[in-house]
Amino acid sequence: MGRTPAYLEPANLLVGRRHPLARRRRIAMAELDGMTAWMPYNARASEWAEFWQELCPEFGIVVDTEGPNFGLEHHIEVLGTSKDRLGFVGAKMHVPWHPDVVQIPLVDPTPVYPFSLLWRHENRHPTLPLLIEHVRSGYRPFDPERQWLPASDREAMSAGR
Repeated sequence: MGRTPAYLEPANLLVGRRHPLARRRRIAMAELDGMTAWMPYNARASEWAEFWQELCPEFGIVVDTEGPNFGLEHHIEVLGTSKDRLGFVGAKMHVPWHPDVVQIPLVDPTPVYPFSLLWRHENRHPTLPLLIEHVRSGYRPFDPERQWLPASDREAMSAGR
């Protein structure tokens, strides 16, 4: 199996408009210490859940996995009615619009979720090398001064090739 780093997607904070952080333009990760992130989708073991299970304790964020997981629209609806719950979403992810929810960039450091391009070595498609080179040429490696990644991903995502 071949692999190359493809993209590091910044995470944004989701909060209801009545949340104390709702009017901020960006939030430093240290400011989330002691706050509760409502993540009912995080209860099962998955790559995504493991990312948040490492990030949240490092920054003192309490994770609440209680409640139903009825999808992103329901999650947004619940956050819109809350004064104290947090949510997270990828910065490039399409989030259903809700009048009572705001999305705020996270900084100092910015948590980034790693994406890689994977391919089978036996794949001999003539354009595969072009796709691989395109992904490699556009990749911006992990910057430990500005970004946060789980320790297990840092080495693989630091290399440009």
